[in-house]
Amino acid sequence: MTRILHRNTGEVVLDLEGGKLAGAALAGAVLLYGDLEDADLEGADLRAADLCQCNLRGARLDGADLRGADLSGADLRRASLRGVEAIGARMLGVDLRDADLSQSDLTRISCRFACMSGARLADSRLRRADLTHVDLGEADLSGADLSEANLSGTRLAGARLGYAVLAGTLLGGTDLEGADLRHADLAAAVFHGARLAAAELSGARFSNTVLARCEDLSLARGLDEAFYDAASSLGAETLSAALADLPRPFLEGVGAGNIDALRRLGS
Repeated sequence: MTRILHRNTGEVVLDLEGGKLAGAALAGAVLLYGDLEDADLEGADLRAADLCQCNLRGARLDGADLRGADLSGADLRRASLRGVEAIGARMLGVDLRDADLSQSDLTRISCRFACMSGARLADSRLRRADLTHVDLGEADLSGADLSEANLSGTRLAGARLGYAVLAGTLLGGTDLEGADLRHADLAAAVFHGARLAAAELSGARFSNTVLARCEDLSLARGLDEAFYDAASSLGAETLSAALADLPRPFLEGVGAGNIDALRRLGS
């Protein structure tokens, strides 16, 4: 029998028949405050399980089924969750620092106010995910699908987003300073008050992209080496703050109009 104890009191949270947690059938299980540090839960069925406030530091959950599970407040620092299926999972305030969620399906997860700095999410699906006010500084999101996700108020400073899909993504007040967005798909993405200083945008694809109140846009890199598939929208604040320093290929690509006339007006 495997016994899971309360992380604070040591009381029994769950007695599980069998000698291992890997591959265990734990759908709907209540593991609130469970101590599962360094546990091997590879391939476990944790659909709709209550894992709130669990200690899962260093745990192995590769290939686990976490659809509809609630991991709010859980400690998953350095945990391995490669290839998990977590569609619709709730992860409010979760600690995923330096965790590995590569190649996972995180569609529609609710992950507000989480700490995910240094996390690895390469090639993961995060479509329509709620990632508002999340710390994703220095995280690896290379090739991730963030279509229609909400990244408002989120920190992505120094993050790797090369070849990521941000189609229709909301980036209100998002900190992208020094982020790597090379070859990212920015079609219909909305940058509103986003910080873009030193962000690398060479090879990124602009199409119906909105750039409003992005006053440090001229400090981004690679704008003259991006691709422009359709006209985009530059807000008045963005233009007035950065017009003189924005490269002509960028202004022409987004359809800014008569560039020389605009610069004369702004001078």
